[in-house]
Amino acid sequence: MIYFSAILGGFLLNGSIPLFYEIAVESMYPIAEGTTTCLLTVFNNIGCLLFLFAPMIPGIGNVWANWTLVAACLAGFLLLIPFKEVKARTKFDLATSPDPVN
Repeated sequence: MIYFSAILGGFLLNGSIPLFYEIAVESMYPIAEGTTTCLLTVFNNIGCLLFLFAPMIPGIGNVWANWTLVAACLAGFLLLIPFKEVKARTKFDLATSPDPVN
């Protein structure tokens, strides 16, 4: 059961990353896609760097990593609740295409 839940948890956690990048690019539409993904990647790497260097602090222990993961998932969920999805890029693509579908 632990093996199955670890695989399922990793699958669901890593499966949300492309969706996060896509919603960020879509919501920041007038800004180029490369700029948006570059900034997201830099901030992600800074967060990973801080998370991986934290165990080097003497006396910090090991329990904090589990609670940090729970807090990060909760914070991400709470920040997505008031988010209004605006499909500006999709509207622009449909408006400028020679044969719009809708």
